[in-house]
Amino acid sequence: MRTRKNNLLICILIILTTNLFGCHHSTNELSIEKKILDDHVEYSIPGVDVLSSVFNSEGAFFLTKAGKTGEYNTISYMKNGEEVLKNIYQASKKDVYIGQLIGNEKYISWREYSDERDYECLMVYSLKENEIIRKINITDEKRILGPQLDGDRIIWMARDSTKMFRYKGPVVMGDPQVFVMDGSGEADIVEYDILTDKEKVVDHLKFVNPDNALIAQSTNKIWYIDNNKFGENASVKSYDKRSGKVSEFPMQFQLLGHIKPINDHMVCFYHGTTDGTLPQKVSLFDVDTQETKVLTNSASDFKAKYDGTGGLYFRDVFYNIKSMSEIYQNKALAARHTDNGLMFSAGYGEDRFYFLNQEFDEENNMTSKIIDYGVKKDEWFTEKVTLP
Repeated sequence: MRTRKNNLLICILIILTTNLFGCHHSTNELSIEKKILDDHVEYSIPGVDVLSSVFNSEGAFFLTKAGKTGEYNTISYMKNGEEVLKNIYQASKKDVYIGQLIGNEKYISWREYSDERDYECLMVYSLKENEIIRKINITDEKRILGPQLDGDRIIWMARDSTKMFRYKGPVVMGDPQVFVMDGSGEADIVEYDILTDKEKVVDHLKFVNPDNALIAQSTNKIWYIDNNKFGENASVKSYDKRSGKVSEFPMQFQLLGHIKPINDHMVCFYHGTTDGTLPQKVSLFDVDTQETKVLTNSASDFKAKYDGTGGLYFRDVFYNIKSMSEIYQNKALAARHTDNGLMFSAGYGEDRFYFLNQEFDEENNMTSKIIDYGVKKDEWFTEKVTLP
């Protein structure tokens, strides 16, 4: 009788755990067609839409969905040296979806949400234990923005969306008499310890607009932007992951956005004025020398990616940046992928080129292609760029 009761208790616990996390493991596998070409390896996955990916030393994790419609609801894994895509995790409810996949050697993490946003959380999945170990609820009062994994911790920007600023235009509406509420407000930088399930605030930001609602990381630092009070000059800020020191670098610009670290002492961002009287540009900033130089006069950098180790990847040009005086570009490689909605994807600190492309045949059947150029090589970047 005791054995039957124990078995019943175990079954109940399994059901409760599955309902708690709203998800389940999936063991579906798909064969991948592998082609070794002149300068890259191509993996083709028919019928699967791949949105984003996370790479570590063992392989790659992908956020996927079957077919061309619907939301992304599956996490798939491709181990190095194998030509199989395994679905390791799938949302169990039809109206629950997955986004913002991140990862490192120990964990993968993602945002999970429902259609009506009545359910939203940040999941942490242990690669060693092959299961979800943490579930962090996201509410209107606690929005988790731009999470970054670092060892056994996650660092994110937290904002209370019920306390957004109201101010007179013309930032969004173009009319100085119109009150604007566009998601701007104060925010905190939060460090969350996965092992202890504890979090602490490490910095406070006075003004964060939608273009700054993220953080980015290089090898040893977390980077973010504080636009300070509306109309004042903005600041670039960094949080040293080793010492815990917060550094602030006041800039001569009112509006900064889309920060992307080049390395531990240099970042890229767009800048302009809050009233829109000056055109937005993209510049590099060296925190050691306090030097700022314009990289491009176009601010359309929203598709640009970075690897935190010198790589900056725009849609039409790729850069390998070592310092202000050592900047190299490659336009030919970028041009090979623009027709297919290029998404460069790499785990932070990964010196590799991965691309995710989608192709359609005459009957509109889709094939996702993972293109691996291997280790990033200096000889790929031979055209030197001199900034004014």
